[in-house]
Amino acid sequence: MKKSIKRINIISIFAILSLTSCSIGIIDTSSSDSTSTSSSSSNFTSSTISSSSSSSYVSSDSSTSNISSSSTSVSSSISTSSSSSISSSTISSSSTSSSSTSSSSSSSSVEKKISMIDSLVLNVGETYKLEYEINFTPLESVSWLSENESIATVSNEGLITAKKEGNTKISIIVDGLKASCNLIVKDDNKEISITMYGINDFHGSTVEKNSNMGILKYGTFLKQKGKEENTVLINSGDMWQGSLESNYNHGELLTYAMNDIGFDCFTLGNHEFDWGAKYITSNMQISSSTPFLASNIYHFDIENKKVLDHADELGEKYTIKTLESGLKVGIIGVIGSDQITSISSQFADEYTFINPEEVIKEISDDLRVNKGVDIVVVSAHASAADMTSKYGGIAEYSSVSNKKYADVVFCAHSHQYELEYVNDVPFIQASSNGVAYSKVTLNYSKGQVQSYEATNTENLALDISEYDTSLSNLYNKYKAETDAIGSETLAYVSGTLYSSGTNSIANLVVKAIADEATNQGFNIDYSMCNNGRASVKGNVTYADLYTALPFDNEVFIVKALGSEIRNEAKYSSNYIYRINEESLDDTKYYTIAVIDYLALHRNSSRNYDYFPSAEIIGKLTKDGQSIYNYRDVTHDYLLKNSNLNTAILGHLSKESNFPELAYKTVVEELISSNYNENSLRLSIASRDATSKEVLC
Repeated sequence: MKKSIKRINIISIFAILSLTSCSIGIIDTSSSDSTSTSSSSSNFTSSTISSSSSSSYVSSDSSTSNISSSSTSVSSSISTSSSSSISSSTISSSSTSSSSTSSSSSSSSVEKKISMIDSLVLNVGETYKLEYEINFTPLESVSWLSENESIATVSNEGLITAKKEGNTKISIIVDGLKASCNLIVKDDNKEISITMYGINDFHGSTVEKNSNMGILKYGTFLKQKGKEENTVLINSGDMWQGSLESNYNHGELLTYAMNDIGFDCFTLGNHEFDWGAKYITSNMQISSSTPFLASNIYHFDIENKKVLDHADELGEKYTIKTLESGLKVGIIGVIGSDQITSISSQFADEYTFINPEEVIKEISDDLRVNKGVDIVVVSAHASAADMTSKYGGIAEYSSVSNKKYADVVFCAHSHQYELEYVNDVPFIQASSNGVAYSKVTLNYSKGQVQSYEATNTENLALDISEYDTSLSNLYNKYKAETDAIGSETLAYVSGTLYSSGTNSIANLVVKAIADEATNQGFNIDYSMCNNGRASVKGNVTYADLYTALPFDNEVFIVKALGSEIRNEAKYSSNYIYRINEESLDDTKYYTIAVIDYLALHRNSSRNYDYFPSAEIIGKLTKDGQSIYNYRDVTHDYLLKNSNLNTAILGHLSKESNFPELAYKTVVEELISSNYNENSLRLSIASRDATSKEVLC
């Protein structure tokens, strides 16, 4: 029975094609209500108009094909060159025609359509024949028109000849129906200069402070630059997380700012995951002009350790920008594959970051061969050191395209000034927090990049007399929401609590965590967190605290082996506070209050590794708050201890891997750091002896 149906379909095809002016697709007569057909690999839609005419047709696009007694729409496909871009336009008016199905024929309303590519890029001297398809028999001859014949001419047969560099429109007119193709003519022998500006790890730096330019000044500068011809703006991730003004709205302010500035891409970094994927998705939905890139982020089955499909909800695999010169720039946005370990596991278990090099090579070949891309840019949330040492193959020549996989690589994550070359391809990173930008100028001719000029600009001395109005209005709108809570003074700190080191704000945090855990009835032995992001001194406001502790890490109470506590204590970024006086026994379990990032951390194999033996027995909570994070724990501690003249020194020595902190060494370090009578009183948490206080 199935074989006879197929045979009838083939007969129907020839019967119908004999009544039409063009050969289009395959019809399935198994249903009287709809028609499904095969289509070519190139997709485009149609320019349509209706008139008083009668025709029979077959659609080549099942998604838009509909045969019924009342109306029919048609879309067709053609093969195009790699340099062409395909899309659609539609013009319509009332019409009727006869449409044939396997069961009946009836009078119906139909749209007459012309289908062809809507954009094309040619080089001076090149020719290209525009193909088209129509769904009706024309009553008049076909005519062609070039809006600017000095740029390109078109023959009566649709053959385009590119004359000189510029833009024009090529149109076809059939029976009063017009369809157009936007033509860009470029001159490969002419040297074209393309300027690219890259930023990375902005971390919510909204306000100009010291060398941090802030979104108003920095954004005004970049917005001005982005308006210049042949300019590309690259954002390589970690944009949102880091300030009260940004964190309070989960990055919404900065997303709107990126759109206003006109960034050509935004590559996701590890800190975009700090609030979970739902906020990446929600920010992507309000991003009207800046494409989110997540080229190598895929769904992951953590139970079976299996890579699944691409995480489309987080971003695109690539984006293409056509410059004023006609050159097409393809941008690929990746994150280092090992950075899955830099994300709190509770937000990363369903995702994985596959090898960036493999992804870049595959997409680059597709962009150059099939999408007509001239220049490939990689925006990588990974350091230049990592990209060159682990994924340096992206600077090699592809056997498919005969061009380098990447022409330039913008890097991020390590907050360093970096500029390295591999096979003459620059790998560049410009510090962090808006203190600098990367600038790369490419000179392009004869089908490839001929030369580079790459620099990092430090300590921005931006000549900005006034901020951009729309950015100012945007910032002020969100700032009003945070001013009240941000200006609250929590405590006075005599001296300075630094982001890391001996006298660190983390020492304050572990004391605050220990006190709160005890208050909530947990009998803990230790508390632990890692270092802060900024120093605080003098009158400490909530905004200051947000900058120093920008993350929303919760505090878990866990039981863990002494050997695991000892191992984690050796790292200089981890700070620990001891409650009891018992010597640490590697084989014994201890109760420890620790932030979620440390408690739930998984290694690159996606196994728990910081405290693999840990048993979670609870977490710190506060009435009315769904999350009581370590920053808010510290906030409440400061309110109770508003005149803070004592810092808690609980950082364990890296060199000795968890012995007592040497009293003499600490004192000498403080004295050598020019501490005076206004310095803090330090409580030194030793391993085996009662804590001592020393005034330096």
